Order: sequence, then structure tokens, then C-alpha cells
Amino acid sequence: MDATSTTEPFAFAPSAARPAEEDALVRETRREIATLVRETAELARQDIAASHFFRALADHTARAMAAEGAVIWQRHEQGFRPLCRLGRITDLTIDASQWACHQRMLEEVARGGQPVIVPSTPEARDADQPANPSLVPVAVAPLSDGPTSDEPASDEPASDVSGGAAEYLLEVFLEEDGGPTAQRGYLRFAAQMADLGGDFLRLHRIRSNRAAARRWQRLATVTPLLHHSLDASETQVAIVDTAADLFAADRVSLLHVQRTGVRLLAVSHVERIDQRSEEAQTIRGLAATNEPRYRRTEEDDPDDARQTAEVSQPDGTDQSAATLPTEGPEAPQGTGADALDWEAMLPLGPGDAYRLVLQHHHPRFFDRPLRHDLQYFCQHAGRALDNTETVARIPWAGLALDWLPAAVASPRPRRKFMCLAIACVIAIVAVFPVPLVVTAPAELSARQTQYVYAPADGVVRELLVRHGQSVAAGEPLLRIVDRELEDEIESLLGQRAVLVQRAAELSHTLADGTLRERTDRNRVQADQDVVHQQIAALDVQLQLHRQQRQRLTLRSTSPGIVDGWQLERTLSDRPVTAGQPLLSVIRPEAGWEVEAFVPQNRLDHVLRAQAAASDSPVSARLVLDAHPDAPLVAELTGIGPAITLQADAGPAARARFTLQTDQLPPVQTGSPATVAIPCGRRPLLYVAFQDLIRTVRAATAMYL
Repeated sequence: MDATSTTEPFAFAPSAARPAEEDALVRETRREIATLVRETAELARQDIAASHFFRALADHTARAMAAEGAVIWQRHEQGFRPLCRLGRITDLTIDASQWACHQRMLEEVARGGQPVIVPSTPEARDADQPANPSLVPVAVAPLSDGPTSDEPASDEPASDVSGGAAEYLLEVFLEEDGGPTAQRGYLRFAAQMADLGGDFLRLHRIRSNRAAARRWQRLATVTPLLHHSLDASETQVAIVDTAADLFAADRVSLLHVQRTGVRLLAVSHVERIDQRSEEAQTIRGLAATNEPRYRRTEEDDPDDARQTAEVSQPDGTDQSAATLPTEGPEAPQGTGADALDWEAMLPLGPGDAYRLVLQHHHPRFFDRPLRHDLQYFCQHAGRALDNTETVARIPWAGLALDWLPAAVASPRPRRKFMCLAIACVIAIVAVFPVPLVVTAPAELSARQTQYVYAPADGVVRELLVRHGQSVAAGEPLLRIVDRELEDEIESLLGQRAVLVQRAAELSHTLADGTLRERTDRNRVQADQDVVHQQIAALDVQLQLHRQQRQRLTLRSTSPGIVDGWQLERTLSDRPVTAGQPLLSVIRPEAGWEVEAFVPQNRLDHVLRAQAAASDSPVSARLVLDAHPDAPLVAELTGIGPAITLQADAGPAARARFTLQTDQLPPVQTGSPATVAIPCGRRPLLYVAFQDLIRTVRAATAMYL
């Protein structure tokens, strides 16, 4: 069996040592295994649910290896949880007292990153010692989805608790009587099937990212509709109707929780509400708590993690070992086909005084992306409700909103009065001071970074590190070979060998006594001295060339992490020129800094803010493009004297910020971000039209 490609890991070709006539059963078995591998490879390229693929992966692996059972594991907050299992022997056959040592074994394999065969130790119970407490040996192979694992590829994303270890594992319970040779073959096949699982995870992650982008685009389109009106009733109706259309709910209700009771404010696509109806009372009963509630999520299962996976019995039938329970208030199930049941309830608005209830004929499973989108929608809906409450607390604002349509159709005197009143309001609003914030694109970089450049022309012959690898101070990174230098060293060594031979001949001539004349001996002695001087000169040149060769072995000057994407493809056996950047070594623990490009037409605001806060640095708000929901605080340390030309922003000044890394999410060097620099308060009219004001000032200054 030979590994040939990711789509067909094992291509079965006739061997020279194989008999001419193979047994028909063996050939049929090979064809079946090849078919299973091919089917798995095709599934890995399809856009299917992760649970479907994992079930097929476990089934095909167990059938091809004639295994006792197979389990797909996913990392969770408290260890590994089974995603699916099948066979006669699985983790369910392990005693509860041995569960900890089995989990420890899975953790060791995940951190090691290599497939292993773990022998059976049925008596193992020490939680601190990794072991396989099952009755048969197991083959465990990590499912690697690439150098990073920002987006888990299961149907339900999990939090990043791996610390760099594998997120998914394939565990195969092997036959008890398999020998070392058979087990090596099993391990190799399990590793190849795990590679197919890794291919699926990578493609699934890409598809998940695209789906998330589409969801965010849809949310960005509909959320502005919630802020179109400041009227409370219109806003409430817009919230429930938009939520029903956006999340495909059969009914969405908005409730207001007050000290005197709960009031049903709006129901999706319903104009009039009967507050005394049984349906209204049922909906009000769902607002008894101020915590988000979902009828069906993975967190709602209180059962042991061993019971949450989908199990396939040896006869091929599937059964679900976990039925998610219902938390929170129960809604009547109803007896008809049109009965609605609650599926989600979320608090929103000022002080969580409002409740948004989603109902459906068949309550759906709310995975983490859907819950995140729903919470994001509730945040915007809460802000819209807060705006309506703010307007309602201003007496004249409500009257102005009511009078504005009538003012257009009123007689001329009243129209003039209303226009004057509106002009006064606009003037007051225009001079109202608001925060002036300067935004600028920025990039993150490690505070301590070693940039490695090629010291001379040559070819990278040996690459000793990979991207993301931790290195110590003085550890070699790569070796460059300079063919001209090597040729010179070879030439000098050849010259030195000739001179050494010449010196030996002269010494032999002086020692054998064949030279009778004193002048001849002096001449030979002088030649010998010249040869020794030439040898010494060559030794000096060789020492200098060897030092130059040692300089071509590039080393890390400090401990850190290698930062260089696809080093094998870009550097291995590639020619480089002197001064060419090769890679870098960063120290994330030393902190991060931000370099922002402040537009030239906003630089004066930043300089005034820096001068006003001379005793303390200017604090800015930093939002990473990869983590828009986790703003950070950065402090301005200086503004560079040079101006750079940005393609999208024009001339810009470089401003450097230090970043507080207490709550910094995982980032990479060069991560794009946006910096918002507060520059005091200015009138609203100036903030809104400062570009126009600057243009007018510049034009008039030319003639005044």
C-alpha cells in the first residue's frame, strides 16, 4: 500500500513479491477498502454537515480496518467529548473510574500531534497517567486542519482551549490479536484517514467563514431598519417583524417587564393584540427570567459527555444517546398541527427590561453562530428601544415629531413659525458640542522582533525551523550555501595541499644529506621558509572564509516564535540575494505595539490633543478587524516626522501606540486594525462638515 494523494491515500498496485494469482477474497477486500477510501475523500470535498462526515469517517475507517469500534473526539472545555461512535467496543465500555486516564491519553496524543498505537491496560485508573483502559489496543490519530485553528469545523463551534494542540481525534479500537506488523499497518491507514478528516476540516472552515460573511452582510442590511423611526410603536413593530423574517421564526413577540407586570407590546405580522387571550398569557409567562434561554443547545445537556455522541450499533442502526432537555418556563405543547412552542427568549433594551421571544412549530437547534447573530440583533434592537425611551422623556421632542407632518399642510403664518422653530432647533443642534474622533488604519507588530536577512548571495540548503515554532537564543534557523565561497575554500585547500606536499619534499631533501654544498642547503632552507609562509597565508584566508561560511548559518538572537508563512515553499533550495528579508522571530510575551497612519488633514486634531494631555498619554480605542467585538485601549507614544503616501487615504503620518495586552485576543504580526483617537469636543456642524470647512478655509486663505 502506497500513499499517493489526499483523495486516494492508498493505491493498491501489484508488488513484485506478490504471487501471480492472488486470492479472490484478498483482491475483493482491497477493492472494498479502496472504495471506502475513495468515498471518504469525495465526502471530504462536499459541503455537508460535519456530523454527517464524521459518522461516515468513523464507519469507513472501522469497516476498512475490521476494527472493534471507532470514536471521533472533539476538544471541549473539560477535555474531549465524543462526536460520534460506532462498534462493539467504544468509550462506553470503559469504566467511569478509568475515564480520567483515558482522557489524559487523548490529551497527550493531541499535544504530540502524531498518530500512535496505545496498548491495552485494563487495570489503569491513575488520573495522572495517560493510559488505554479498554480491552483492546487503540490507534489514535489527530485530525489536523492546518497551522491555525481559529474556526472549529464542527456544526457547533467550540471555544479555543487547545493551546496549540489538535482539536479533533480519531480513535480506532483494534483487534485484540493483531501483531506489531498489523498494528503498524493499522496506524498508517488511520493516519491517512485522519488526513482526509483534516482536509474536510479545512474546507469546512473556509465554507463556515463564507457563511459567516453572508450572515453578517444580511445583519448589516436589516439592522439599520430598526433605527428608522423614533416612535415607540413603530420601532417595536419593526423589531418583531424583522426578527421573524430574518430568523425564519413562525412568531416573534416583544414584551416589556415592569414592576406591575409583563406587557405584550408587539407580535410579528399582527396588527391588534388581545392582551386577555390565552396566547398572550402564554407568551407573557415566558418572560419570567432575565437570562437568555434557548430550548435546544448543546450547553443544555446536563448528562455526562460520554452520552452526547451519536452512536451506531454493530447492526448498523443509529440511535441518539442524548435528548436535549428543556430549560426555563414550559409553553403548552398544543395538540394541533398549528401549535407553537417557544425556542428562544432573550432580554434586551435598557436594563434588560424587554424580552424577545421566538416561537416555532418545531423548535430548532440554536448553534453558536445563530445565537451570536440573534444576540447581535438584540443589541441593535435594544439600542433602538433606548432611543425611543430617550425621545419619550423629552416632552417637546414628541410634540415636534407629531407636529412636523402637520406643519407642512398648515396655513402660511403657522408654517413660518414652525419653520423658524425647526431652524432654531437645527441651529442649537449644530452648535452642540460632540466628541471629535479621528480614525486611522493601523497594523499590529510585536514590540521585540528580530528580522532575519540574507548576509550574502547564495542558496538556502537547510531550513531548520517552521512557521510558529518556538526557538531559543542562539538556535540555528537556516543555512545558506554560497557556491563562490565554497569554490574559493576548495581552491585554497587544494593550494594548501600542494604546498604541504612541497614542504615535506624540501624537509626530506634537507634530512637525507644529499646536499653537500652549503649554498644548496641554504637555498633549500630558504625555499622551505617561503613555502611555510605561503601555507600560513593560506591558513589565514581559510580562517576568514570559514568565518564567512559560519555567518551564513543564521541564528536567533533571542528566544521567540518564528514568523514566516510557507517557509518550505518560499525558501527551501531557493536562491537569495544579500539583504533579502527571509523571516522574523517575534516575542509575543514582550508586548505589542500599533503603528497607525493618521490622515494628513486630521493630524492637527491629534497634535492638539497630544499637547492638551501633556502630563499623560492620549488614550485611543483600538478595534481589530479579526475581533470587532473586543475593543482595546492603546496609548499614543509618538508621531513620526515623515509623511507616507497611503493608497486609500492619501498622505498620512505614522503614529505609534503601545497596547495594553491584558485582554488581548490571539493576533498575528501585521494584523489590520482601526484606531479611534479622541480629540476633544467640537460643534456638531464642524464634526459633520469639517472636510468642507477645511476646503473653504484653504481656498479663501489663498486670497486673504
